[in-house]
Amino acid sequence: MALVKAVIFDLDDTLYPESEYVKSGFKAVSIYLGEILKKSPDYIFKKLHKTYVKGIRGNNFNVFLDEEGIVYDEAFILDLINIYRRHTPQIELPKVSRELLIALHERGFKTGVITDGYLEPQIRKVKSLGLEDLVEEIIYTDVWGREFWKPHPRAFREIAKLLEVETKECAYVADNPEKDFKGAKDSGMLCCQVLQWARRDLESVTLEYRPDIVVERLEDVLDLVNSGRWAK
Repeated sequence: MALVKAVIFDLDDTLYPESEYVKSGFKAVSIYLGEILKKSPDYIFKKLHKTYVKGIRGNNFNVFLDEEGIVYDEAFILDLINIYRRHTPQIELPKVSRELLIALHERGFKTGVITDGYLEPQIRKVKSLGLEDLVEEIIYTDVWGREFWKPHPRAFREIAKLLEVETKECAYVADNPEKDFKGAKDSGMLCCQVLQWARRDLESVTLEYRPDIVVERLEDVLDLVNSGRWAK
């Protein structure tokens, strides 16, 4: 039995709701489009956000421009994507996340973050959330290339080394069973799915992709730690 000595977190939809970043990016794009199209940025934002609420992912700008009857080319879409990715996010770390990270530190746990996604946007998110002052190590998997994004196990093994613990002494907290847990489990970590900002179905994935524990809220993570039930 190895007691948990380090708690590692995913970023998007784990420590904060990613929908807030999406809204921030849409606002930046809306300001740019408003000047070009001579339309209200607020109108554009509402239309873009509506596509997101409908479940559209990845081609939201195309859908908006098509609905508005605006002719565009691929270069214009790339401009919008770059504005979205390079904007300074107007996001804040939720109180519950901050309190959890502080509480873990006070109880002697080491903490870290592993995040996928294009490098520049992820760095900007981390800075806007102030996570560099709240966790000991942060790994951006895109530094090594997309082939090392989760569920590749490299990041999990690397962060354990950086924190000077064994992987079997780590708990990994994340939201997405399609990519988050397999690499962590293969590395020997205990895995916990948190549903606070993203309720993802476990029935769609095989056993090797499923977490060991599922909790509703981030507060429940601290309850697990305090109870002594986090042992592997």
